[in-house]
Parts: sequence; structure tokens; C-alpha cells
Amino acid sequence: MEENFGGVAIQPASSCPGGAVYAVDTLQESTSISLAAIVLDRTRNAVADVPVAFFGFDSTSCPGTFMDTAGACRPNACVMQTNQDGEANIPTSWAGSGYDPAQGPGGHAIWVMGSIASDCATGLGMVFNTFHNHLNVTFREIP
Repeated sequence: MEENFGGVAIQPASSCPGGAVYAVDTLQESTSISLAAIVLDRTRNAVADVPVAFFGFDSTSCPGTFMDTAGACRPNACVMQTNQDGEANIPTSWAGSGYDPAQGPGGHAIWVMGSIASDCATGLGMVFNTFHNHLNVTFREIP
């Protein structure tokens, strides 16, 4: 995966309030034009209406709520709610999302901002000179 996507990394949740975290369960290659996160519960059912933070977008490209996320994985993220399928996604553009894995990681990060702590996937974005190749992230509640 590193050869295709460079320095994608998982920053583990720093605490486990209530004994659970949203852990990165899967990184899945995609060629859609949107960067997506899927949130699942302990039994792998979709979780609706959970806030997911997308870092690396500015307030003008944020279709959700652009907010200060100080103390989280990264500051100033676009926060979107998951739909009935547990998915939140944000359209990307080459100007703000494209990167060359040989030159370093992508500039986007994703984490869940629900009531429990979350891992953070970093180094995400669209790989230059591909058909929108990127990684989507699935988070699952882990006790």
C-alpha cells in the first residue's frame, strides 16, 4: 500500500472513555471523486448521524460545518454527519487534494468526532496521475 499511497498512517486514539474507541478497521482503495469515511458499531452495523471530521479542506470547500477542532487530530476541519449507511464524504479537487506519494503523504486526515475517542487516518488524498485513486476509511467501534 505504501508504494501506491505513500505515508498514510494511523494515529491511535489517545484514550478509551467508556472502554471503547472508533478504530480504523479498513483502508479501501477507491476511484470516486469524494473522500469517504464509514462508521460501524461493534457488530459492524452502520452508525447514522455521527460527526466525522475531514482535515485539509477550507471553509469555502466544506459542505458541512467548518469548525475549530483544537485538541483533536488536526485543527480546523470540515465536519459532516454520517448518513443512514454510516457514510460521510466530501468532494475533492486536484488543487487541494492531489499529491505525489514519492514526495510525501497527502494533506488530508479523517477521524470520528462522536462521543467516544477515535483513531485518526492521516496522509490521505488523491494520487496525482491516476484516475482519482485514494483510500477511504472505515472506522469500527472496538470495546
